[in-house]
Amino acid sequence: MDWSRFWRNVLATIIGLFMFIATAIYMVNPYGNLLFTPPFEKAVMATNQRFSYPSVARDPRFDSAVFGTSTSRLLDPKDLERRFGGDFANLAMNSSTAYEQYRLLDIYLRVHPLSRTVVVGLDISWCEAGDELHKYTFREFPEWMYDDTAWNDFPNMLTLKTLEIVGRKVGYLLGIRDTKYDADGYRNFLPSPSEYDLEKVRRGLYGAEGPRERSYSQEPQFLSVSEREDLNFPSHDLLKKTVEIIPDETKKVFFFAPYHFFSQPLPGTPSGEVWSECKRRINDIVSQGKNVWLVDLMIPSSLTQIDSNYWDPLHYTTNTATSVVNVLGDVVDESRQQPELYHLLYTSR
Repeated sequence: MDWSRFWRNVLATIIGLFMFIATAIYMVNPYGNLLFTPPFEKAVMATNQRFSYPSVARDPRFDSAVFGTSTSRLLDPKDLERRFGGDFANLAMNSSTAYEQYRLLDIYLRVHPLSRTVVVGLDISWCEAGDELHKYTFREFPEWMYDDTAWNDFPNMLTLKTLEIVGRKVGYLLGIRDTKYDADGYRNFLPSPSEYDLEKVRRGLYGAEGPRERSYSQEPQFLSVSEREDLNFPSHDLLKKTVEIIPDETKKVFFFAPYHFFSQPLPGTPSGEVWSECKRRINDIVSQGKNVWLVDLMIPSSLTQIDSNYWDPLHYTTNTATSVVNVLGDVVDESRQQPELYHLLYTSR
């Protein structure tokens, strides 16, 4: 056996396979982030939104966007456009940290410096007390996708995971596979309405005991002024930057997500006192901006006290999502006052 020829053939095969994979990744451009690629139809295919949404955030067709976690994902861009005008993208990511939300917002604003409306859903990711900012979750966050240049993206994409996304996109282009998210980032992630079981939902909301009022397990204990001052919210420095980088002309709508009332901590409990102080400080932060609204939907109300509005303690139905958009729209355009649904914590108008 001619071993030298054998190893040359092996090496040539490896190089050829690598070149084929690299060419396929570059030509298909599965994340929509590479330069000078064929003009295939855009398709959001990656399951991990942290890979999918940078290209959506950079898409020039949008002039408005939503940011947040899964508690904001069901805000339909079509509903938002009907109430606020413009062309909306929904860039809310599952379990995203405040840092991840800020990085995506920064990308969006670099491409859309004259953004019309920015909506930010606030939940536990902005109210975690502690000394350390938790930047990431267990989901991979591709920092190289979030910088100012696309030239360093391709080497980081030479992975089997990327090749899997290439296969999905090819399937979509051939008409045999659907996209993971719509082109505007929206996707209804809830089960089919035919699967809705109110009794099952209530067990998830309340536990085995079923529907009941919130109650104290012990006497309420409120934090003193000094104890409140000692609380630290690491994400609030990022919220300050968020308010600073959004142009004054842009409508800035911040809202506390409407958790089901039974999951909202009671005042006088440790978690309730943390939330209360967090809301107060966020009020102070957003009030430094112009063209700002801060709306608190995380209150016991005729929206959060109706069990059939929810699938679980944090995630509401699509009809409720439309109601949330309408409430925010009413607050901004002052068309209808519904104080039983929200608290308007601040407006610069």
